[in-house]
Amino acid sequence: CMAQHTDGSIYTCGVDSIAGVNHIGTTVAKINKDGSLIWMKQYTEYIDHAPRVITVTSDHKIVVAGQAVISGLFFTNIFVMTLNENGGFIKRKLFTTYYDDEITSICADQSGNIALTGYSYFLNNGWDMFFLKLNGQLTVLQSKFYDGGSAQGEQARFITSASNNTFAV
Repeated sequence: CMAQHTDGSIYTCGVDSIAGVNHIGTTVAKINKDGSLIWMKQYTEYIDHAPRVITVTSDHKIVVAGQAVISGLFFTNIFVMTLNENGGFIKRKLFTTYYDDEITSICADQSGNIALTGYSYFLNNGWDMFFLKLNGQLTVLQSKFYDGGSAQGEQARFITSASNNTFAV
């Protein structure tokens, strides 16, 4: 995953096997506009987490989100992690439903709110699209599920922020 900062630098993220830890973690790197590596840092904890999306907020926080699997449980959850511009860890939070949750897109509005979309599995109606809006402290501001009633389910692919702090999926 990759996102560009307003200063031209690029942040990338990917899955990494962290030495000495028996879990899969996240690596984030900052590359300046000339293509030189500024820093690269690894993040891990007691769960496996694989980043899928990254964005930069208006207040210059780096937000990484992806799938997380807690040992002993078989379903995927969503993790969201915030970092400062130097890669310093700020906060990580997990978001779960009863079955699998998968994230496909992330963006931030001009106020620094974070919006995520993807899909969640429900036993009675298959895959349904979700929308999750968080503030900069990762507190849920809005959470919605959409079931269109189709047999294949609804799977949101992309989200973007409009100039009036609304989001389009």
